[in-house]
Parts: sequence; C-alpha cells; structure tokens
Amino acid sequence: RDLAVEVYDLFVRLCTTVLPVGLADTDRARDIVRQITGTSVRDATHAAVMLNDGTTRIATFDKGFDSIPGIERIRLE
Repeated sequence: RDLAVEVYDLFVRLCTTVLPVGLADTDRARDIVRQITGTSVRDATHAAVMLNDGTTRIATFDKGFDSIPGIERIRLE
C-alpha cells in the first residue's frame, strides 16, 4: 500500500490534468470496441477520451493501444 501511495503521488505530480469521461467518450469507446477486435473496454475508454480531447500519444507498456487508429503508443519496455 505504501508503494501504491508513492506511485499515485508521483503520477499526480507528472500529470496535473485529469480528463473527465463523458457520454461522447463512452459512445466513442463503444465504437472502438465494436471496430477493433481484442480491444479492452478500458483501453477503448482511455483512447476515446484522448481522441475526443485531441491527444494522440500515450506512454504505456500496454500493447493494446497499437491497434487503435489515431493513437501513437510511446513504448515503455
């Protein structure tokens, strides 16, 4: 739990803006899940929020973002 709190605190310092999830985002996430086989609902929701905000790049270990058009994954390995 101490590590989780430490990671959260570091994350908040790096990412000072947290985008809300609205109906337009969940609609777009639904479309992403329908169109791209194997995309998780979680990845689709993150991608939808990003795309609706105009954000196109994400730094992640999650290879699921590689198949989502409009999203460029910065590979963490």
